Amino acid sequence: MDEHANWDIRIAHEPGDLLARQIDEAERDGYSGIILATPGDIDFKRLNSSSIPLACCGGWPELNQRRKNIVHVNFDCEAHGTTGAKHLLARGRYAVYAFVRSRFDMEWSAKRQNAFVQAIRAAGCNTTCYDLPPGTVQEKDLAELRDWLLALPKPAAVMADCDRRAAQVIAACRDGGIDVPRNVAVLGVDDDAFYALHTRPPLSSVQPGHAEGGYRIAAELDRLIKSRRPFLRPKQVVILPKEWWNANRRVPSAHRLLLYAEPSHSSRYMPWRTSRWATLYGIWDVRVASRNCVSGNHKNRRYPVS
Repeated sequence: MDEHANWDIRIAHEPGDLLARQIDEAERDGYSGIILATPGDIDFKRLNSSSIPLACCGGWPELNQRRKNIVHVNFDCEAHGTTGAKHLLARGRYAVYAFVRSRFDMEWSAKRQNAFVQAIRAAGCNTTCYDLPPGTVQEKDLAELRDWLLALPKPAAVMADCDRRAAQVIAACRDGGIDVPRNVAVLGVDDDAFYALHTRPPLSSVQPGHAEGGYRIAAELDRLIKSRRPFLRPKQVVILPKEWWNANRRVPSAHRLLLYAEPSHSSRYMPWRTSRWATLYGIWDVRVASRNCVSGNHKNRRYPVS
């Protein structure tokens, strides 16, 4: 909070918190900007017509119609998949390199998987992916995942599309009597402290650059607000996994902001959002990303990827 102590921030995270009435109130009350961080009940038509500068985290096709005073900050999901593949290839020769998705309806998950598969195939190694029809209940999913892991040639290297899914892979291996990491090596994405500390063995993970993303979305919104002329075209910012956080940078300007996020939802299903907004506003106690883009939490080892 010290870095942004002069920002008056309202966190809107209840259903209906970003409908036309709330956006009208934000304009009337003089809010300087809006940060859009998580899906929810949002009136995109009204948001597209709003004059309040808007910074969006992730892809929002509903906002493609908005041209003025908007910036999109995205993470390079293809780079996440490629980074994970390089890390596992550098760890040794495995019989197969596999990818496990958690969200079959999400573009970011597909991008990570496709990039991973391309990198493994380019290295001349065998690869496979875990596929399950959308809508499958969790109990059946975990049982199918366990059986799929048992059937993989060993030793196998498995990358999951996020740390939560990687923790499920480790649990499925345990249920199936598979030794991790001797028979199956597991890698996640997000470098989430919760899963790193509460999986056995501790989870290694690709660092997407969430701290940098948190800084950039605040900095880009700050530029929008302070600009004397409106931005007439949308700006795109891409965060790479090798970006690293410089804790000495500051955004000193005082603004009144509306942050649309869901802390209770994101901490359970999208833990990377927790890290990002923690860096921005000091709400949670989290680690700052290191220069390496893969963290190995076992005995505090870190594995740099070239």
